[in-house]
Amino acid sequence: MSSKPALEEELNGPNDGPTKDIQDPVVWMSDGNIIVGVLDETNNERHMFKCHRGILSSRLPALRDMFEADGVGGSAGASASEKYQGLPFVRFYDNPKHVRLLLRVIYNPSTLPYKWWLRTTMDEIEGLMRLTRKYEAEDLYQHCVTIFQNAWPSTLDRWDLRETEMLRIFDEPQYDEEDYDVWKGRAQVIGHHQPDPGAAILLLDEYDLPGNGASAFYALHTTYVPTYTVSSASPQQLFPNSLPCTANKLSARLLLQFIHGREFIRHLGSELICRTLPGLLLNLRTCDTFDECQLSIVGMWQQRVVSLTEEGSAVFDDPLRTLKNMCGFIEKRGSNDTCVMCKNNMVECLTEARRYIWDGMTIYFGIEDNGNGRERSLYELSYNLRTRMKARGLIL
Repeated sequence: MSSKPALEEELNGPNDGPTKDIQDPVVWMSDGNIIVGVLDETNNERHMFKCHRGILSSRLPALRDMFEADGVGGSAGASASEKYQGLPFVRFYDNPKHVRLLLRVIYNPSTLPYKWWLRTTMDEIEGLMRLTRKYEAEDLYQHCVTIFQNAWPSTLDRWDLRETEMLRIFDEPQYDEEDYDVWKGRAQVIGHHQPDPGAAILLLDEYDLPGNGASAFYALHTTYVPTYTVSSASPQQLFPNSLPCTANKLSARLLLQFIHGREFIRHLGSELICRTLPGLLLNLRTCDTFDECQLSIVGMWQQRVVSLTEEGSAVFDDPLRTLKNMCGFIEKRGSNDTCVMCKNNMVECLTEARRYIWDGMTIYFGIEDNGNGRERSLYELSYNLRTRMKARGLIL
């Protein structure tokens, strides 16, 4: 947390002489006893808020000691404080938009943004998280963390709920091999409105936040970005500003984590779909009519997955989505092709494969295990999946 002298110096810096003072139409309390000013350097404006010292002290504890020590708002030291319209004046050197939102939420908690599926909301929430951490507003900070975790969940089940909600809200078409180019183009447009994974990665790296940063890395991985090569190119060259994410702001360390994880997931998806799962499905626990259902399962896999791999590597960009949609296709097949038991077992196998991918995400993106975790995960892929599926009684 910020020390009192450092915080005081930041709040009450030198006057840069803005040309225009703008009184906030919402946070300008008629009985307020302290003025908060925030400089907008871009427009050379100063945004002014008329507040209550007691409310700021109770909701922003980092300011309490400074107020009491300097006598801000009180009779003892008020005359020594900087004044604005006869009231004590405190200057904030933070983002004016975020300070405005913070003060409005303090006075009216119902104005706290909650639509986690919108980029504008998450930009505001991330700004609030920084300010509430800085000024020690723990309750408000925890509310922001909850909203942040809705956008960037730590479990596969919550990720699936997030994706389903995104599909519903933005009416995004489900993935299908015939319209992949259309889907991908629409996803690029939608990406401009959805939460920014690059900004989330920066925030997760900046603070020790609860939750799983892997979901933000994976979302960035599935964001439409151009093909690149691992070279000495800068992040700005690899990710132009026109893209719907702030990956161009990632540090070299975070960028390398992302690139290594991205390439590994592509490799893992190829290995999983083309080799590992076809072999495991041959040992799938089936019904008494073994031959009939077994042939149907093998034919189904060749029809819906192997054919996709022949069209290109795009299906490996999002193996979680590819396998989930494969499960949906299997569940919709008629009982004349495959019995209910065998269909359910096949869906469970694919679901277990999705869990395996998710459980290793922190290793793939270098969040945990900086050793040979990626290589070990790929080398032991078939063995580990077979062990997990056997434990669940899905394969022989």
